[in-house]
Amino acid sequence: MEGRKCQPFTHDTAVKIPAGNIRYPDLGVDCGPSVDVSIAACEPTLVVDILPSNTRTFDQTDKIEEYKTVETLEYILLIDPDGPQVRLYWRDDTRAWSTTRVTGIEATVDLPKIGATLSLAEMYGDPVT
Repeated sequence: MEGRKCQPFTHDTAVKIPAGNIRYPDLGVDCGPSVDVSIAACEPTLVVDILPSNTRTFDQTDKIEEYKTVETLEYILLIDPDGPQVRLYWRDDTRAWSTTRVTGIEATVDLPKIGATLSLAEMYGDPVT
């Protein structure tokens, strides 16, 4: 988000869904104004969820659809805790959502709208040498 200062947030920061629900992703990036006492992301741009087995189906279906309604979100990243595999959802230039699966410990996930590249090796604690 060129010209804007984005900040990471953790699982204790809420993302408000327009339909009224509140979700707490495991991680995220907020590119809105910095509010010291805020418990909700002002302009969430990236949300990251690690898929636990007990909510995996919900997270991959209903929760994704809820996240897609948040106008400021550009990226949704789902991390499979069982292996080096993630699913990335992103908005294209027409604001339509696309998705891709990224696999392999040497793979990376590019997030150009926030100027970041994430390494699966770093995500899974297996640094590539």
